[in-house]
Amino acid sequence: MREIHREIVSALIFSQDGKLLMGKKDPAKGGVYPDCWHLPGGGVETGESLNEALAREVKEEIDIDIIPYNIKPIPIIETGISEKILKDTNEKVICHMKFNVFKIIINDKKADEIKLRLDDDLIETRWFSMNELPSVKQIPGGKEFFQKLGYIKKELIMASSTNKKILVTTYPNPDIDGVACACSYAEFLNKKGCNAIAGIFGVPHREAQFVLDKFKIKINHLKSLPEGYENIILVDMSDLEALPKLIKPEQVIEIIDHRETNEIEKFINAKIQIELIGACATLIAEKFKKNSVPMSETAAFLLYPAIISNTLNFKGKLTTARDKNMAEWLTKQTEFPENFIHEMFLAKSNITKPLKEILLEDFKAFEFNNKKVGIAQLEIINTNQYIKNNFPEIIKLLTEIKEKKSLNYIFLNGLDLEGAGNTFVAVDDIDIKLLQSILNLKFINHLAMSDRLIMRKEISPLIQNILEA
Repeated sequence: MREIHREIVSALIFSQDGKLLMGKKDPAKGGVYPDCWHLPGGGVETGESLNEALAREVKEEIDIDIIPYNIKPIPIIETGISEKILKDTNEKVICHMKFNVFKIIINDKKADEIKLRLDDDLIETRWFSMNELPSVKQIPGGKEFFQKLGYIKKELIMASSTNKKILVTTYPNPDIDGVACACSYAEFLNKKGCNAIAGIFGVPHREAQFVLDKFKIKINHLKSLPEGYENIILVDMSDLEALPKLIKPEQVIEIIDHRETNEIEKFINAKIQIELIGACATLIAEKFKKNSVPMSETAAFLLYPAIISNTLNFKGKLTTARDKNMAEWLTKQTEFPENFIHEMFLAKSNITKPLKEILLEDFKAFEFNNKKVGIAQLEIINTNQYIKNNFPEIIKLLTEIKEKKSLNYIFLNGLDLEGAGNTFVAVDDIDIKLLQSILNLKFINHLAMSDRLIMRKEISPLIQNILEA
């Protein structure tokens, strides 16, 4: 039998509600593994780029135009071999395939809102939740591929294993969302029979420290990995830059986060839960409620303010009904002092550190298409006045940070916790043009105002779309 070699493109198409689209091939039209579920895609034609082939195949098979969405290559190349009947000649051949996989999130529609029209060689499609993937019959190597992406747990490193010591942690110097999620998820796992502890690296943010002090909560401050705790769960983070230096990506067995911009493909052994909601604390609270696991007062004291903070007291654009429902549910688990939220925001606004430390304590760098973008975020009461009072020094420090970190772009995003809107500071014309292109801002002397609250986790995907277009 003759052997041929084909370059294949495949699409990991996710809906807004986190479901993955797969289909079955028609063997009469040359489809391989007809009894298995496949990712949409097909062969690259002569003269086509991989992206061109991907857009054509998806359009032909299911009538979805993926061009308006961010198309992200997955840095894992898979190969396969199968018998195939060529469409044109009916010849049966051995087909050696090289799979190039791309991730696309249809971020404006849920699965049941996306209209599909089957054509080409797909005869059936279905949206799968991540929990269904282990039981789905897939092409050879399919489940192993999903394991590498973290969509399917490896049996030997499942978080539910009771004989594994698990450390639940977050990024260094965490805010209240990171602290709350680490402590509360460790509690949840222990009540489900696991052997887990929570710990943080660095110093909690002012707001997190206020909550810890207010309710007399003790946490583990880590300077090294606890002995025997080599299995790591990350909460409220999903990128390599924020990974504590003592942790290797391959040690991570689970990630829970709520950011659209992430690097989940770098954590090859991790089960992944990424849901675009206001606070990661909402995801942790839901685990207690859905599994009927009793929650301690400590967990409620941490999770409730984390939801309030990360949604900007429900004023943030990414706030969902799930965030509001979990916040309300948490207030029924214990009693909170009157004016507690205002006191927490005041504590967050009580700045005593040098300005450079303030800019760096909530600073994050991204890399899109070999362009490095640094975003400092400041969330306090009366942010606009604080920025105006310190404007010359902010410009000077941002310029220094930009040069030291070799950034292509840098800006400060200031959010008023009890007011309305943002204040942006951009250093150079290139920074101004970038922000104008995505947010339609009007800058005067490197300063711009916006009348709506928008957070860094909302801005970074917009920048990614521009720079990777």
